[in-house]
Amino acid sequence: MKKTLNFLFAILALSFIACSDPCDDVNCNNGTCDDGTCICDAGYDGALCDAEIRAQYYGTFEGNLAPCLEALGGGMIDTTMLSDFLTGTLVVSPGPTIMEINLASASAFANFNQDVNIDSPTFNIPETVTEFEDPTGSGFELNITASGIGVIQDENNISMNLIISISIPIIPIPITSNCEIIFTKV
Repeated sequence: MKKTLNFLFAILALSFIACSDPCDDVNCNNGTCDDGTCICDAGYDGALCDAEIRAQYYGTFEGNLAPCLEALGGGMIDTTMLSDFLTGTLVVSPGPTIMEINLASASAFANFNQDVNIDSPTFNIPETVTEFEDPTGSGFELNITASGIGVIQDENNISMNLIISISIPIIPIPITSNCEIIFTKV
């Protein structure tokens, strides 16, 4: 009889251990537990699904616009007139959904504010036209038109492939060139 009770106790103990839920003590913040491991919802990462993937992109990015001017003018354009515009800034912040970030730029070559899905990091850059007048009062005017494609390369770099045109009212044919600007998180 004692052997039978020990046997029943052993079976009961094994069944209790085998039936315990490995997810009992696991709190998957933005996901579900599967056999003790968190399976994260879209847009979240981490052992407990507590980190927004998009958050790694948040911040301010800066890029040098001078190579675009050099590609266009070949030394014809006096960049001192445009010195205030040679650093471009992008600000990345949360978008309307967990899978989106907002990109805002107010530079001479790209003026936009749009949401970008982090699963497809390519985005269009709408046409921006910027007019410049020579601060010395010489009457020299310059119009820069830009548009293109941007790519979120990683959490620290965003590239813009731009088609840039410069038109000078005294010259009827615009000068056009392609250039790439890499914006780096600061």
